[in-house]
Amino acid sequence: MANPDLETPEFIERLRAGDRAAFALVVKHYHPRLLGAARTMLQPADAEEAVQDGWIAAHRALPKFEGRSALLTWLTRIVINQARMQLLTGQLRELSDWQGFATE
Repeated sequence: MANPDLETPEFIERLRAGDRAAFALVVKHYHPRLLGAARTMLQPADAEEAVQDGWIAAHRALPKFEGRSALLTWLTRIVINQARMQLLTGQLRELSDWQGFATE
């Protein structure tokens, strides 16, 4: 469940304005949940990487966050998309390796 204190319009505005303390609080509270979501799709080390990439993407996109969904929902979607990209990249790498093997 989302932390109501991190979902208020005032707090969201702090995030959108680049408040580092506010962002650190979000990371502290939501990182474990996001990691859990990523681990449903990836191995632990890959899940950690997806979450880290998700935090970077979220930080860059925060000024455009419109608040049409809960912050946790938005962050979870970003992390899931990062995890899906890792899966796709891994599949493409495997396909490339297989094609290289087939031509040898």
